[in-house]
Amino acid sequence: MNNTYKKSIVSPLMRARINTPINNSIDIRDINHPVRKEVQKLCGTFNFSVKFEEDIETFNSLSNQVPGLVAILCTLSKDNQIIAYGRSLSVFSNINKYVSKTISSAINGSFLSATNNATKLFESLKITKSDNAVAELATEKQKNYLKQLLEDNETDERVKERWFANFDTLTKEDASDAIKQFCN
Repeated sequence: MNNTYKKSIVSPLMRARINTPINNSIDIRDINHPVRKEVQKLCGTFNFSVKFEEDIETFNSLSNQVPGLVAILCTLSKDNQIIAYGRSLSVFSNINKYVSKTISSAINGSFLSATNNATKLFESLKITKSDNAVAELATEKQKNYLKQLLEDNETDERVKERWFANFDTLTKEDASDAIKQFCN
């Protein structure tokens, strides 16, 4: 008998995640959950400007060594403040002789480069949003005290389970409010 075994394409780590029951995950369906609040803070409409221009500096530096060079510079700005530059090159040759494709390639590459260089973009967005406060997670001391208060004062096991399930994302402010509630 010929037994052939196919190697699984799912890694053991991923298989463990797939087989984990859904009730082990954190339920964030409540609109007032700290995770949802943080998502709402970072979402919105932002205005960016993108400027493409011939990259004269690169062209002048390399055009003697690379005939047919096209160099493009992309400048990415937000609120008239430059947040990233991107540069890209293309070369006209016997193989690559289509003008629009060569230039498009350089423009697209410079845009990708600029957006890649703007990886800290969301940090700047946090600062410019109207709500400047970024929620800090609860301290271990707060969590431990709240756990003790829940054990001593809460009789509904489902309520306790919901609290304990959300401890990883509990903010300092929410923990403080809950502690005050249980102490009153």
